[in-house]
Amino acid sequence: MKRKIASAVLSAAIACSLSASSFAQEAVNASPNVTDGIFIPAEVGSSWSNTVTSDNTPATATSQFVVPPTYGYVKMRFYNKDSQPVTITIKHESDKEYYSKTIPGGSEDTWRSVPDYPDGVRSGTYTVQYHSAEGQVNVQYSGFASGNKNDLN
Repeated sequence: MKRKIASAVLSAAIACSLSASSFAQEAVNASPNVTDGIFIPAEVGSSWSNTVTSDNTPATATSQFVVPPTYGYVKMRFYNKDSQPVTITIKHESDKEYYSKTIPGGSEDTWRSVPDYPDGVRSGTYTVQYHSAEGQVNVQYSGFASGNKNDLN
C-alpha cells in the first residue's frame, strides 16, 4: 500500500514538473518583437526597418513600404541621426499624402494612422521621401501595417 501511495505521489510530482517546464518555455517564447525601438505585434500584414542615407547637401532619399489589403493601420518611427533637420513625407501610390513633418536633428517622431484615419489607410505601395536642405539625410526608420488599430498604441 505504501508503495502505491509513494508511486502515485512520485508520478504526480513528475507530471507537475513537466507541466511547469512547458509553461515556463511558453512564457519565454511569448516575448514581444521590438525592432529599432518600435514594438511589432505578433500578427501584422507587413513590417519594415532600415536606414536611409544621402551624402549630398541638400539631400534627398526615398524608401517604400507596402500595406496589404485589410491591414490599414500603420505605425512608423523615424529617428533623424543627422544634426540638421529633415522633412519626411509619406505618400500613397495614388499621390495622397498621409504624413509630412520636419524632424529636428538628433530627434525622433512616431506616426500612427489613427486617429486621423480611424478606418485605416489605403492598401498599396507607399513612398517615404526624406529631404534635408541644410545637411545630409541619415534616418533610421521602422514600422508595420496591422489589421487591428489597437496595435498602434
